[in-house]
Amino acid sequence: MKTPLGRVRGLGSNRGGTIGYLVKQLSGMLLLLLTFAILAIILYLAGRERVFVIEAMGSVWISVPLVAFLFLSALHMELGMRAILEDYVTDVHRRIPLMLLSWAFSWGLFLIALFAIIKMIFAGN
Repeated sequence: MKTPLGRVRGLGSNRGGTIGYLVKQLSGMLLLLLTFAILAIILYLAGRERVFVIEAMGSVWISVPLVAFLFLSALHMELGMRAILEDYVTDVHRRIPLMLLSWAFSWGLFLIALFAIIKMIFAGN
């Protein structure tokens, strides 16, 4: 016989576990750290010529933190919107399409930004 606490231990309100919560919290902490790197990159590239910026994007020191920041931003946005939709949209027939749109929006923005970065990386070579 399980107690009510034993039945819900490790599960969130959606009974799907706490992994989504932990990933969202971890991505938030990593985004905070990466924000300082992104700010340093912006300050470094601000006011430079376009050619210099495009060539600098080919550097591992600039492109990797930028792609990581964009990936974590998309992940964090998608998980946050999923939590909001699961909590506040009670009608399943509305929630599922909204979750799909939220997923497509988050990862669509990431893919567009990734394409732009890759284009700049290869334009510099």
